[in-house]
Amino acid sequence: FVFTVEYVDDVTQKDIGAVEYSTKAIVEKWIDAVLNRVDVFINSQNFLEAENNIAMARKAIQLLGEHFTQNSFEQTKQQQQQQQQQDDHDEKKSIAIVNANINIFQRVDELSKRIEQKLQEIVKHFKTIELANRQSNPYFSNPPSDLYLKLTA
Repeated sequence: FVFTVEYVDDVTQKDIGAVEYSTKAIVEKWIDAVLNRVDVFINSQNFLEAENNIAMARKAIQLLGEHFTQNSFEQTKQQQQQQQQQDDHDEKKSIAIVNANINIFQRVDELSKRIEQKLQEIVKHFKTIELANRQSNPYFSNPPSDLYLKLTA
């Protein structure tokens, strides 16, 4: 590809660069949307879907290899850092900048860890329930069978 670009005029080189950049940005937005869905799946305790989406994002990143450079996210971070310098008093902007600084690779790892933590919390919750001398069913609102179906479906 690089060899071919050397033999075309400057306008065509710029056009090729723009198409490459926009394609990478589209792929990055798609991966970001997949990871946002993972967050929703974790919150709704749909761990199988969360893990499947994480695997899909990892596969996409792996297939792209060195072509996945996160250009648009890097540019967004630079723009947000410039905005922060202009207005340090706005707390919401600071939070958005911190969130934008987390790159996709870190997000995938963090979401995987979050699934593990959530599962450990659920196991701990069910282990602490004592059934002896109970008047009501502690599993009525959140039965383990529902969780099992979410894990295996």
